[in-house]
Amino acid sequence: GVAYVVRLRATVMALDGSTVAVLDTTRRFAARSPVPAQEHLLGRVALHVPPGAFTIRMALESDLRGMLTTRDTVRVASPLGPDLGLSDLALGAKSINLPWRTAQGDTAWVNPLRSFKRKEPLQLYFEVSGLAPGSVYQVEMVVARPKGGSVFSKLLGGGGAAIKLAFDERQGTTGVDAVQREISLDKLSAATYRLDVTVT
Repeated sequence: GVAYVVRLRATVMALDGSTVAVLDTTRRFAARSPVPAQEHLLGRVALHVPPGAFTIRMALESDLRGMLTTRDTVRVASPLGPDLGLSDLALGAKSINLPWRTAQGDTAWVNPLRSFKRKEPLQLYFEVSGLAPGSVYQVEMVVARPKGGSVFSKLLGGGGAAIKLAFDERQGTTGVDAVQREISLDKLSAATYRLDVTVT
């Protein structure tokens, strides 16, 4: 086989610049044969952070490819409220073998490649918090071509809703509701799309 050694360094910072979490680790990926140029090595590392908005800076380094750096922002909703909270969205596909077990024991899927197949449903996972147990809330999801580009410019390949779904949910007793949905993409043409989720 072939071994790929990857060093991962990450820093999670609050918006005021203070450091919340740091990771510095090395992972060894083993493959039966060399990974083709258009394929990827995928992995997941968990970092525990408190509720809030954060900037993540990350660097990946390998002997074969050199160093790659990236920066992103995430929002972690508080399960304690008192206000309505919505976590970041996890978008995945079951053919991308990168599942993770949530705190509720569900399986969520992650696709960091942001490219999806039309014949395979998109797996969406997010969490809603901050409501009194038994409260009813509405979720609206809209998949649309963005006007003039978006942060999801690599999602599928603008303007106007291509898919629109709405449904009601009831807040459970744990303080955090896990919402999972499959979204069929088979009627979409190959393009770049934006996914908006609104909870009221």
